[in-house]
Amino acid sequence: MRTTEIEKVLSTKYVSSQRTGHYTSTVLVSVPFDQGAKTSEAEMTSGDKPRAGQEIWVLFAPSSPDLGFFVGDRQSLEEKIGGRADLWTVCLTLACLAFCWFMNLFGRWRSDPVAGLHRSRQHGTLHALPVSVTGVGVALDERPASASVTKHLKPRICLTSAEFGDLYLYLDDIVDPSLLAQPLMGARGHVYWRRPTRELPYANSVGYAVLLLDGQRYVAGWLESEDASVDLPASALVPADWALPAVGEARAFHPASPVETRANSTVLKALLLSIVALAVITLGVGDVATVALAITSVLAVLIGRRRAGRQVKQHLEALVSGGDMSTGSIRGAG
Repeated sequence: MRTTEIEKVLSTKYVSSQRTGHYTSTVLVSVPFDQGAKTSEAEMTSGDKPRAGQEIWVLFAPSSPDLGFFVGDRQSLEEKIGGRADLWTVCLTLACLAFCWFMNLFGRWRSDPVAGLHRSRQHGTLHALPVSVTGVGVALDERPASASVTKHLKPRICLTSAEFGDLYLYLDDIVDPSLLAQPLMGARGHVYWRRPTRELPYANSVGYAVLLLDGQRYVAGWLESEDASVDLPASALVPADWALPAVGEARAFHPASPVETRANSTVLKALLLSIVALAVITLGVGDVATVALAITSVLAVLIGRRRAGRQVKQHLEALVSGGDMSTGSIRGAG
């Protein structure tokens, strides 16, 4: 790629849009191939009107005139051969990548659980029972939402129903049960659930659930009966005219947690490190450095996520070994 001069402008036309415009021109240029200079016509686009004698960039294979050539500004020609993109393209790409990774890592691509209750009621798959909260703690989830998922400790709310008996609502492991114990102990409301559509050996004893408290606050989780041999009551099906809170009316009960803040901070730092590694690549580095930075970018995210998961796990283990919580609820919410 090198510069050459426009020998003659054959034609030029100004093309305008709503905010900007450019010139589309046909010019004669001399391209210095190894076998000798070759004068040819070329189409080009430019912001300013071209003129004879003006220098432009030309991209060509010196030993292969049959392959033709390209003319234009240096930036556009570098992009054709895989060179550095313009600054706006780089920034936009990194911003989109950062957004996607952020949403994936902080993982909240979830619809409003209350809206899900309305859909389940319309489909005739929503069940409900009046319950009261009898305990909040940590326990091993023996019947997870996916049979392939490793069983591990999760925050758990113990519920009791006069019609059915004991129920257990397992929450996302990022939730800090120590902050739920005091405000939830003794609270009353309804637990709504629908059975999972996937094939599980214990499908009749579990379900996706929302605990809706009398004060229009809710907690979403995974509902399980006391034992896998005990099915959740099929007779608790909600009729089509059952009154539910309007979408957006009920608010999630999710107190701010120091452990969640630390985990999110760990993930965010890893994400920023990954973006910096990708940004360095766009500045133009060697092949080995490019591979190393790309690997660093991926590993930073994976390691950050694993570290955050370890922080949450250690917090839950500490709650189990620490025994009673502030309300005096029994260990493990059992």
